[in-house]
Amino acid sequence: MKLKQSLLSYSCFIFSLSCLVACSADALKENSEPAQSIHLEGDKWNAIQALSIDEKTFWIASSDEQGISVINNAGEQINNIPGKLELLDSRAQGKYTWLLSSNQQSNTPILLQLNNDTQELSKTIPLSRPTFQIDALCLFQDGHNNLYAFFLDGYGGGEMRWLLEGKQIIDLSIKSLQLPPDSESCAVHDKTQSLFVAEEGFGVWRYPAQADTAWKRELLDSSQLAGGLKGEIINLSISEDTLLVLTEDAVNSYAYNGDARQWQFETRTNSANWQSPEDIAHQHNTLLVFDEADMQLHRHQLPLPKASETTSLPYPYVKPLVQTAPMDRSGDAADDPAIWLHPQNPEQSLIFGTNKKWGLLIYNLEGEQVQAIATGHINNVDIRQGVQMVNSTGDIAVASNRSDNSISLYKINPVNGHTAEWASFSTNLKDVYGICLYQAKADQIYTFINDKDGRVQQYKLNLQKDQPTAELVREFKLASQPEGCVANDESGALFIGEEDVGVWLASADKNSNSPAKLIASVGTHLVDDVEGLGLIKNSRGHFLVVSSQGDNSYAVFDASTPYAYRGSVRVGFNAEQKIDGTSETDGIAVNGAAFGKQFPQGILVVQDGFNLMPKQAQNFKLVSWEDVLEVLEL
Repeated sequence: MKLKQSLLSYSCFIFSLSCLVACSADALKENSEPAQSIHLEGDKWNAIQALSIDEKTFWIASSDEQGISVINNAGEQINNIPGKLELLDSRAQGKYTWLLSSNQQSNTPILLQLNNDTQELSKTIPLSRPTFQIDALCLFQDGHNNLYAFFLDGYGGGEMRWLLEGKQIIDLSIKSLQLPPDSESCAVHDKTQSLFVAEEGFGVWRYPAQADTAWKRELLDSSQLAGGLKGEIINLSISEDTLLVLTEDAVNSYAYNGDARQWQFETRTNSANWQSPEDIAHQHNTLLVFDEADMQLHRHQLPLPKASETTSLPYPYVKPLVQTAPMDRSGDAADDPAIWLHPQNPEQSLIFGTNKKWGLLIYNLEGEQVQAIATGHINNVDIRQGVQMVNSTGDIAVASNRSDNSISLYKINPVNGHTAEWASFSTNLKDVYGICLYQAKADQIYTFINDKDGRVQQYKLNLQKDQPTAELVREFKLASQPEGCVANDESGALFIGEEDVGVWLASADKNSNSPAKLIASVGTHLVDDVEGLGLIKNSRGHFLVVSSQGDNSYAVFDASTPYAYRGSVRVGFNAEQKIDGTSETDGIAVNGAAFGKQFPQGILVVQDGFNLMPKQAQNFKLVSWEDVLEVLEL
């Protein structure tokens, strides 16, 4: 999965290079309209921000001699907080605007609050100093009351800092940045969660601004391309769905196309009379270039496109309440979880998780590892309780074992959950992947296991002997690679995720010849890869949950026809518990039982591809299903 994404990313990067050559050469539009200007009082300004609140326009400027000033439309200072401050970015939040700057003498980032009604500056909050010199900064607001900062060191490093959750100061470093050397300016487009970074002498890169996602880049434009950027890049700025790139003698604009989900070159506004451009600001379709040589804001009319109506807003977030201990090795190790419900005390229930490099790991509901079973390259796991065995009922787990393309069977002690490997069943599959159980009756238990080539096999398990057996009773095939699957024991419905296509509904009956039906396709509410699937049922409803890996979300559907889509959530940061969110999720598990005070309506367990707080190997996060129901209003 990860290798495929890396190859795809590389292919897209090469493709984007060729597109940029064509787009820059063919679509170049230039604007050299004469500029008007306003003079800023004072001197030594180095950064400027334009704010439009309730049809009132004013400017915020920073200076290493005069601090932060509010400037009216005539260029007059109307408010000031002194200090040796350079660099500047802003984000509106209700009746206030948060400003981020940096004291370059002490290398201390500073957070300030501006009252949008009175234009008064207050709440000067020094933040913790990074271990490097801050050469550039920019803000990111995720749409869920979280404010983040990116600090760049100019040498290819930096950090992402969580600043605010609503009005609560967090000030927590959550991610180290890996950037090209000489990356000395940045800007974030909040709606598309895009971080733009300018590499001096080369061009502009686009990175994901969301913390919990793969750190990969796309080239937006470059001076190395025919018709591309010209001159040294000075600064970057965002206006609605437009990125503005200031160079020595021009301003280049790039618009976001929501339909194509791409950034495209739009216009180039050539220098009219600025001498030493330092920063760029914007207000509606008016472009302002701040010229350090004469302390002028030079105005240009720039036909900025309207905000894209097809740009989707982020899904609501839920917070993880618990995280498991990390894997014992880095890389793509954790994959799929399953939940074992303690029969007498649900708070003593267990989470089973696969380490696909080693075996099966078991955790309590506090996230502590309580058992480890070295079975091999275990990929997916599933559990059933109350299964008929030799002279009693008991609990079992099955897992797909990629070490020898087999089915691993485990016996779970129904009293305390202690687990032991019981048997192994060979298959004729070449590359086993996903697995799930189906319990038609107490004495009728089946397992489905699939192969990367699309084959799905159904085995009947005979557990009423000291040495259990598995009999192949059925096989069918999907067109491409499946993985996640889950069966509804009551209805006999089998749900299978085909990674690049969507979710299929099939019959779990071993005698069925009915073709599978696609009930949720990639491109609507799912972004490939489709990964883990889970079913949850309690008094609040019966739902199918699907891991949509491509956009780090979890889609919720009704578990019965017509399988209506009920919404999607993402798993975000929990500041109080210092638990990061999730992304690049493979497997999930859900159970609707009451697991105590933290999980009164059940648990959603998700694999986390990037474990950031602290930065460790992959693990699993536990989310209260009640929180999912609340944000989706179910």
